[in-house]
Amino acid sequence: MNQTFENEEIIENVTMSAGKANVYGSLLFVPIILFFGVPFSLIWGWDTFKLGGIQFITKSSTFFTTLLIGIILHEGIHGLFWAIYCKNGIKSIKFGVKWEYLTPFAHCKENLTVKQYKLGAAMPGILLGILPSIIAIFIGNTWLLFGGILFTGAAGGDILILWKLRKYDSKFLMKDHPNEIGFIVLKNNSHS
Repeated sequence: MNQTFENEEIIENVTMSAGKANVYGSLLFVPIILFFGVPFSLIWGWDTFKLGGIQFITKSSTFFTTLLIGIILHEGIHGLFWAIYCKNGIKSIKFGVKWEYLTPFAHCKENLTVKQYKLGAAMPGILLGILPSIIAIFIGNTWLLFGGILFTGAAGGDILILWKLRKYDSKFLMKDHPNEIGFIVLKNNSHS
């Protein structure tokens, strides 16, 4: 059943609550730790990995500063990459926090193509998580490794969104959902 959204034809509404996204994101931490931790441990040793993890977590001022800066950067990267494709640029991006779940967000108010939406969804996890983790494996830096693991896991909701986006091709437009984590799939009338 197709609906309309501000004179646009809705094909599908794909959303989840912030709480559900946080739960799924948390479940990804173990595979993420294994994915990056095993190669790091094989190259640099288990003791280096273990000691680095303990130091990263127990130095609370460093951990919380890293977390706070990373959260701001994460949402800023979403907004920046989406704003590149928006007619009104960064004015089309709204930043905020869903206080009930302590979940910060970046919301794009303009329609995007599937490719544009995917790029904006993927970039924080790539730039703050995956790339630092890979670099850490090569140079043996545990702070960089655990920061990368933390921000790959923090992109868990984004990873879930990307998984849900896999079935949509370029004939669709996406509208970032204004209230939930997710998106609204719109018929792209310019390609009809």
